[in-house]
Amino acid sequence: MRFKSAFLSLLAMTCVAQAEVVPGSQFSYGNWSGAGYTDDYGAFSHCAISTSYVSGNVLIFTVNIDATVNVAVSAPVETFMAQETFPVALIVDRRAPFYGNATAMDQKFAAVNIADFERALESFRRGRTLIIQSKYGEVPFDLTGTSRALAATFDCAVRNQYYRSQPPQPTSAQVDPALLMQVAAGNISTLGVTDFTFLSAQEVAELFPDSDGTIQSVFWRSPSLKMLSGVLVAQRAGATDLKSGDASDLAFLSGICSGDFATGVRQISNAGREMREVRAACSSSGDMDEHYLTKFFYGDKIVYSWLWFEVAEAGSSAMQSREEFSENAALHTATYLAE
Repeated sequence: MRFKSAFLSLLAMTCVAQAEVVPGSQFSYGNWSGAGYTDDYGAFSHCAISTSYVSGNVLIFTVNIDATVNVAVSAPVETFMAQETFPVALIVDRRAPFYGNATAMDQKFAAVNIADFERALESFRRGRTLIIQSKYGEVPFDLTGTSRALAATFDCAVRNQYYRSQPPQPTSAQVDPALLMQVAAGNISTLGVTDFTFLSAQEVAELFPDSDGTIQSVFWRSPSLKMLSGVLVAQRAGATDLKSGDASDLAFLSGICSGDFATGVRQISNAGREMREVRAACSSSGDMDEHYLTKFFYGDKIVYSWLWFEVAEAGSSAMQSREEFSENAALHTATYLAE
């Protein structure tokens, strides 16, 4: 399924091991998606964009706080020796090459830092093809879309250069994990799913490598429905109405879409409490995903019921069925988590 690869390409392909996403910094252009990241101390570090190719390679550019550019590649198979350093040449069309030493973070990921900031941005923005030469061969990358994508990355760095995350605030008691498992199991029964599998804590961590540690969640998937489902509990953080969070919810969903993105938000009127559904459709390279993110307040927390479908083809009857799935799951969740 595409769920894991979509998140990894957006969130994990950064060049700082302990980086956290700067809130609200996600952006995209065409097949390129990116965001701003912090260093280990919570200060802004870099903005990164990435895209994947038919070969399975993922190409990443970062604009760094020290006015340098990183170029990184994530390979689909084990290619490098972990922690090795090796010489590379980066050639853009007929321009003068960039030379440097790349470092392999692991067997699939390697990056090189370029200090010639202005020439690097100009070359990668204006070029048509990037060729990376090393002892591992010569690998070409189509640079279509990099002009606006890298311009957005530079703007991201300018906007966030003074960002520093706030120290973590004390949080209230968590929801009983056993109760969340009951909610998820009840949703499975309500939706009539028979081929479900719960995700382990490790699988969830791999799926959301940069997730907020204060968010509680239970996830399961159904191969027959091509669906990933989750119940998530986040801190309310003083929010007084659900609508005020719509923009950030849509920005999050947009951040995991590398293609055309359509959205809709509605109030669920028959819930017996304030409840909103954020719906999004993402079409990319012939594939389509649909998201149904339903939320409601639970004391000092916000509870999300999330259904993520891989859609073979768009159709009104199928869409209606998915809408009913989402509403039924959300209403069932709400009955368990009564005020």
